[in-house]
Amino acid sequence: MDINKELAKKLLDLLAKKDASQEEKKVQALIKSAILSVNLSAFINEVEAARMGLGKIRTETVKGLVEYARAHNESQIRSLDVPDDKVEALVAQENIRLTEVEIWVLGTLAYFGVLEN
Repeated sequence: MDINKELAKKLLDLLAKKDASQEEKKVQALIKSAILSVNLSAFINEVEAARMGLGKIRTETVKGLVEYARAHNESQIRSLDVPDDKVEALVAQENIRLTEVEIWVLGTLAYFGVLEN
């Protein structure tokens, strides 16, 4: 097996691990953040096009941006030097906050007529 396939397999195994340690959860969040970072540029591109009247922002793109933010923020939270139970509470609280942000962004874009379902 070549090195790229071996690395990909190890990364997928780590991402799929359900009973991950705190350090493994931190790495999972970092990997997800890196993978999902393309969603940030897609959102920026669609906003720019919508601003120029050349299209609308897709619901899927907003949801992708929120997933990127979830992974990025989780990796930041998991880097804090606080007890594990506090980390888990902060991650849960951030997920709730980002769900609210997603709803507000989708509603705002729809109100202004720049959201494409």
